[in-house]
Formats: sequence, structure tokens, C-alpha cells
Amino acid sequence: MEVTQLVLRPADQYTPTDQTHIVQFSGGIGSFAAAYKVIEEFGPNNVLLLFSDTKIEDEDTYRFIDDCEKFLGVPLIRIADGR
Repeated sequence: MEVTQLVLRPADQYTPTDQTHIVQFSGGIGSFAAAYKVIEEFGPNNVLLLFSDTKIEDEDTYRFIDDCEKFLGVPLIRIADGR
């Protein structure tokens, strides 16, 4: 399967299944490559991205994460401890 820009499903409209693959997404090119490969292997309906937000990331990291979520077409779940 070739990954192209896909239809984005907002995280609140995503229903995990027993086939869901979670990719820890740090906001770098390595995370993008890992996510791309997992989506290529298992399809976008079986993948979600998990970003642990430190709340002190560079602005460009947040931009890149948003761009990746749109391009890959899979939900990106952001978690933070509230600091």
C-alpha cells in the first residue's frame, strides 16, 4: 500500500479495536518514518499516534506534529501531565 494523504478522522471519532497499533510519536522525523511504515503495513484504520507533550516543545515541533497528523490521516492522541 502506498501512503498518500488520507481522510483525517478526529481522535474523538476513533474507535480502537483489538487490531489497533499505537505508535509513540515524539514529533521528529524518526517518529514520522515509524508511523509511515506501520500505516503502510497495517492500514490507517488500524493505527493511532501517541504524543507525550512536555508543554515545552519547540513551536516547529507542534507544527510538524499537526502536519503529520493531517498527512498520515490517523488520529494523534496528545497526553500531558498538566505542568
